Amino acid sequence: MNNSKYYFEVITDGKIVKYAQHKKRKRITRKDYKIIGIQRNTYNGILINEHVKYAIIYNQNKIKKTAFVYENGIIGGEWDFWFNAFKPDEFINKESIINTLEKSAFKEMVESFAIDEIGSSNKLRKKFLTTAST
Repeated sequence: MNNSKYYFEVITDGKIVKYAQHKKRKRITRKDYKIIGIQRNTYNGILINEHVKYAIIYNQNKIKKTAFVYENGIIGGEWDFWFNAFKPDEFINKESIINTLEKSAFKEMVESFAIDEIGSSNKLRKKFLTTAST
């Protein structure tokens, strides 16, 4: 190779290829970059992504819990029940989720519950949704 004291080796298919650093590079520091911010979408203090369509807020044993219904019907978050998804016709809108939960044993297992529409497809929209920047 050359007289460089820094190099690395790549081993592929039994061959070793050496790459040398020809000249020392300038050290990159934080002042070389500008921090533009990080956006986090939360609901009731819980980090969520753009696939959350609805929030189910319920009280169980005097504890407030929040679960989320994703675009595909999967239920996640604080959800301790035996079913973890809705059928396609059960989460068409807020009212269909309420009807499904009221017809199930869920209603007897919680003191109260409410449904909030969050949004879908990268458009998180509802006054309850907060965006924090750090």
